[in-house]
Amino acid sequence: TGDNAKLRPDTAIMNKTPLEQIRLTNDTYEFVIYSTNISVNNDIAKGAKLQFTGQAANAYIVYLNNEYIGQTADYEHTSKTLTMSVTMNVAVSKGDYVLTVVSS
Repeated sequence: TGDNAKLRPDTAIMNKTPLEQIRLTNDTYEFVIYSTNISVNNDIAKGAKLQFTGQAANAYIVYLNNEYIGQTADYEHTSKTLTMSVTMNVAVSKGDYVLTVVSS
């Protein structure tokens, strides 16, 4: 077609546990998006804490079914694993959801 546009070679990578961001992207991307299906067995009140393991010096933005629920960050710039905590800005009813975490 004479068009010089090229498709990016990006592909989804599926893994049971999160992969280390710099090694995964060869430090060429600013963000990594992690997504998984979850089942919530009991209603969760607004203001509840969502905790997960993350790396120091990363920022995390959390979505549930594409709805923003909170964010957290650590700026220590050390190489260690931390328990991160997000205060949920919405109440969540029991049911099935897609949990998405954007890491930068």
